[in-house]
Amino acid sequence: MGKKLKINSMSQTNGEDQSKDYRTLDQIWGDEGLSKYKTFHEDEYQKNLSDMTDSDLTAHAVKLGFVPTPDRQILKKRLLGEFKKYIAQFSRAEKPVEKTKVSKEALRILSEGR
Repeated sequence: MGKKLKINSMSQTNGEDQSKDYRTLDQIWGDEGLSKYKTFHEDEYQKNLSDMTDSDLTAHAVKLGFVPTPDRQILKKRLLGEFKKYIAQFSRAEKPVEKTKVSKEALRILSEGR
């Protein structure tokens, strides 16, 4: 038998791959999320929408699965709203790593199995 590890030197895992910052299944499969809107920056997407002609805007909406409306401003507002929802998938709130305090009684019970 080898050297026994002390409980303080052990750590618990949650099964999450910490080496990569995956947030969606598409990222695991290799899509970084740029295939749909070509950008992650809201101001850049707004500029792209402003630069589109009415027919380009309609085609873009249809490609994204929207029924286009003839009102350009309403359509841009809807597209921008969907863009924001899409981007929210790729950003997550960072959760702090919490260390759990283990009571002496729990340590005693865990040490019985050695």
